[in-house]
This record gives sequence, C-alpha cells and structure tokens, in this order.
Amino acid sequence: MGEWRLDLQFFAGEKTEKATPRKRQEVREKGQVAKSGDVVSASVLLASFLALSLAGAYERDGLLRLFARALSDYASASLTVDSLHFRRHFCHI
Repeated sequence: MGEWRLDLQFFAGEKTEKATPRKRQEVREKGQVAKSGDVVSASVLLASFLALSLAGAYERDGLLRLFARALSDYASASLTVDSLHFRRHFCHI
C-alpha cells in the first residue's frame, strides 16, 4: 500500500494567518463588513440575555415559593368527601 499524506490545514476551523492589508481592502470593497444594523441587533440580543439572566433568579424564586405554598396547602387541606371527589376528578389521584 502507498503512503498517504494528509495536510491538516485543510481541516483547520480557524484561519492560521492574519489577513493582509490588501485582503482587508478587498473585503471592504465587497461590503463584507459589520454594518451598524448588525451591531444594534447584537446589542439588543446581549441586553435581552442580561435581562433574562437577572430577572430569571427572581422569577425562579417566585415559582419556588408558589409551589411550596401550593404543596403545603395541599398537604394540610381537610379531607372531606367533596375535597376527595375534587382531587380524584381534577388531580387524578
């Protein structure tokens, strides 16, 4: 069998060398640069992620309090015939 040479640079995910000034100029002439609309969209997306991460902890705590209260109310509820019918019908117990 023959020996195979494999140039791994063809599989590199990132560029191995920086662009030359001429290449940068060609890219600018083709219009392949970040436009202000792209910057605005990226900023809005980043702000949304920040707002969700900050509000997320508050919302999570509120839901945990809601579930804890609902479960404690459910556990301490009186067992009457009506409440048992309700639980069997709506809670599938």
